Amino acid sequence: MKRLPILIIAALTGNPCCPQSPDSGGVTPPASCQANFYFYYNDSIMTFAEAYPYSFVDLSAGDVKKRLWDFGDGQTSEEKNPLHFYSTAGEVREVCLTITTSDGCESSFCDKLITGNVAYCSLTGTVLDYTGLDGCGLVIGLDNGDILEPAEIIPDFKLQAGQRVRLSYTELNDRASICMVGKIVRIDCIEEEPRPGLCEGFIKLNTEIVLNGQTCSGSAAASLVDAAGNAVYAAGFFWSTGETGPVIYNLCPGMTYSVTITDSSDCAVSGSFSFGGGTVFPDSLIGYWNFEQDDMNFYFSIPVYSDSLYCEWDFGDGTTAGGASVNHTYTTEDAYTVTLKVYTPGGEMLFNQQIPVSPGAFSRDRIFTETPPEVYPVPAKDILYVKTQTIPEKIVKIDLLTSNGQVIMSVPAVKQADNLLQLDVSGLPAGFYMGRLTIDDTSVQTFRFVK
Repeated sequence: MKRLPILIIAALTGNPCCPQSPDSGGVTPPASCQANFYFYYNDSIMTFAEAYPYSFVDLSAGDVKKRLWDFGDGQTSEEKNPLHFYSTAGEVREVCLTITTSDGCESSFCDKLITGNVAYCSLTGTVLDYTGLDGCGLVIGLDNGDILEPAEIIPDFKLQAGQRVRLSYTELNDRASICMVGKIVRIDCIEEEPRPGLCEGFIKLNTEIVLNGQTCSGSAAASLVDAAGNAVYAAGFFWSTGETGPVIYNLCPGMTYSVTITDSSDCAVSGSFSFGGGTVFPDSLIGYWNFEQDDMNFYFSIPVYSDSLYCEWDFGDGTTAGGASVNHTYTTEDAYTVTLKVYTPGGEMLFNQQIPVSPGAFSRDRIFTETPPEVYPVPAKDILYVKTQTIPEKIVKIDLLTSNGQVIMSVPAVKQADNLLQLDVSGLPAGFYMGRLTIDDTSVQTFRFVK
């Protein structure tokens, strides 16, 4: 049994730019250290013997006080950005960087290169469409948080928005840009990076809602398609609301739902979504998680719509990992709860969610029902009511954010019976908004609403 990847229109397209954790065995807290680097063949160095120069650039996070490079050929360096010469071409060398920061944190990261006069693709990222900004076009958002503006692409390669790529580059410090969103670079090597999932298909989702003051008047229709968008036979539908058909009704804006589709070979995908205004709209900070399952093996993913955010996954079995997309294999068929947390570079938690999973054979009984805060009326006028299962006294802060993720106000909540919060939103213009409840300074719940 396998799970298929999900494609939720607008909600699951974007920049999956949470930095990947270099240590697959655990998670480095976002406010601590994380070793990382890239390298390139430095053909600007003149050599008079058979030697192959490589430049290494330290991208590590944290206040680094000590670093040790191991070039894989018995040579080491303590420089920040060393230049190293290899004597033989065509050899595979594993290069490792170990850092120690001022607070005693230690982290290591390793990558492999093939020696010789070649441009080796060592960085991964996503092609982003910035054509809406003055002087901008397609740029590349690297998984380490950097944005690249390609001025030259040496290989014959055409960039496409949303494409995952692996590349190496040289920064062009003598070039200027009108766009000014990132580094101006020459792409020395680039190739398409296969999506790291377990299966090949996608879910296509269409939604509709009538904003007529009713609390729950939406519908959602799901179908299964291949990578080219062609329809694929769907054998079963399983929604978090309990329905088993391709279309469900009476859905509410501001709430999160999930759907699982299986095909004729029992491949399946689970993913979550929210909707409003006739189409799926993305949370501008965070998209909606999805996971694929092949028996005991899982692939989790969450698109993130802001650079340099940090994703932390706790798989519920004593192991953790970091990044926008992670893989994990369970050893037993017990039920587990996966916890996802997303942090800012400064360590502030923006979002967290628990995802129940069950390794082993797929069963519709394992489909879960999420219970995020409920909001009404839809659309809101002067007062927005938020009903949460959290005791209101434990909520220490309520933030309201615009659709681009900017905090516009922190509001007091008038507490009523039955865990009901009353928020004054009379000063907000019409539009889509997100609310964020900080609970005991340890967890966060989010909700969306229409004004």
